[in-house]
Formats: sequence, C-alpha cells, structure tokens
Amino acid sequence: MVKTGQYGRLLITRQWAFLVLALLGVGIGVGLFVYFSLFYNPHTVNPIIGKWRSEEPYFGTTEYLQFSAQGVIQDGSLIHTTYKIRNNTIYVETNLGEHKYVISHDRMRLFIHKPRVGKLTYLRVGPLPKELQPD
Repeated sequence: MVKTGQYGRLLITRQWAFLVLALLGVGIGVGLFVYFSLFYNPHTVNPIIGKWRSEEPYFGTTEYLQFSAQGVIQDGSLIHTTYKIRNNTIYVETNLGEHKYVISHDRMRLFIHKPRVGKLTYLRVGPLPKELQPD
C-alpha cells in the first residue's frame, strides 16, 4: 500500500523498503547466477603451455622457453610457477619474480618486454595443442 504525506510526497514505509531490498537481492542473485553459469570458466586452458623459441637470437643464441601446467622448465629443472590469465595477457610468477607475457590471437606468438633488451617475440615450437584449437 502506497501512502502519501501531507504535501503529496511518497512516504516510504517499512514494508515498502523491505520489498525493494528483497527485489534488489533477488536481482543481484539472478545476475550472479547468470554470470557464473555463462561466462565464468574455472577450467580455463592456459595458452602459454608448451615450448617456445625466440624469433631473433637473444644475446647471440636462440632462447627456448618451456611452460607446463606445474611450472616453468628451465635447464631440465621444474620451477614452481603461478599463472594468472587475463584475456591475452599471462602473468607468470616464479621465485625469480613475475613476468608479463602477451600471446597473439592465433596463440602461436608470445611477446615479452625486457628492460635492457626491449620487446622479444617467441614462436611456438610444434603445432597448437588440441585443447587450444578452435572448434
């Protein structure tokens, strides 16, 4: 029931305020449900997994990078790694620090900017893994 005051203003009663808050809560709940069911994917495939080689010689030699689900493989040793994926940017955090890689849309080139060297480009060694191929 809507009540008006002495000057025609709408009065907010407890029941009306409760109804508005309840509808707002239901709307937020439905919005979160839609987001998590349609857009959120906790099993995102990490596009950086695989072996990469530098496009240009890096200090005179071709550099190779190898990423696995558990971490970076460097000189035959596994270094524990944490990956954070945001769109086409992958943040790779190891005990040596954090590096920001940008992957191309075709997922065959990897870019990084190193302070003393500049922009480096890496090419994927081998074909694109099956789980990364478009349907």
